[in-house]
Amino acid sequence: MIGIKHKPNSLVYDLTTEQIDWLNACTRSVYKNGYETTYWQFNSKTGEVDVKEDFSCVGQDLTDFKGIRFGVVAGSFNCRYNHLTTLEGSPREVGASFNCSNNQLTSLEGSPQEVRESFNCSHNQLTSLEGAPRRIKHNFDCTDNQLTTLEGAPQRVGANFICNNNQLTSMEGAPDFIGRGLYCANNQLTSLEGLSLEFGRSSILDFSVNPVSSGVLVSILRRMNSKGDSYLQAVNILWNEIPLEDQSLLYRPEFYWVSEEERRKLELVKAYQEFKGML
Repeated sequence: MIGIKHKPNSLVYDLTTEQIDWLNACTRSVYKNGYETTYWQFNSKTGEVDVKEDFSCVGQDLTDFKGIRFGVVAGSFNCRYNHLTTLEGSPREVGASFNCSNNQLTSLEGSPQEVRESFNCSHNQLTSLEGAPRRIKHNFDCTDNQLTTLEGAPQRVGANFICNNNQLTSMEGAPDFIGRGLYCANNQLTSLEGLSLEFGRSSILDFSVNPVSSGVLVSILRRMNSKGDSYLQAVNILWNEIPLEDQSLLYRPEFYWVSEEERRKLELVKAYQEFKGML
């Protein structure tokens, strides 16, 4: 921690007075023996700012981090409700949660590579999750973006993985392990291709408001999870229990068990459904 009295000499920290004032405003400080003790420190070796507790710059109309590069933040880092278009300068490590929701991000490049609690990048304009940490201990939330793929998503999420309100058609790139719940409501899912998922003891599945009905998608995933079936195997085994309209949306040429006659029927059903959707 830095002990400062009145205005510090900015040259000591290689930071401008404006940057120092901003860091002070976004972190906790206490007064002791006439000195103001702030909970951040400039590391002259790395050129980064480390924070001993939480850092919050919520709702400040920021477009960047004022030229500051953060190193290790021991608590949470919260930069939601700004106008950030890049995470350049974000901490390398965050000891609690990282929240960059409600910005204008199109990419997670530059985001922390170690986040020990939750990661929230919801309500942005993300088209990719590339740059996200590989492991998240608690929740990962990428709701309300423009994702068509989950490539780049963390491969291990300790609690909930939430990707509601995107444009996903499959689960390519989804985590290998989710400890609690998978929430994929309001997407364009017609396949669970790419999903090879291990759940924790308590699993919650939400596939509501997708072209293929939620019950069908849940049944397929539970079969995959409980029996160790691949997506193709699970669909094959459950095929005769799946309603015709859902079959028409799920169908792929690699479904070898579907006869030529049945394939033509499914194509007609799908075309009729698309026609109805245009009315």
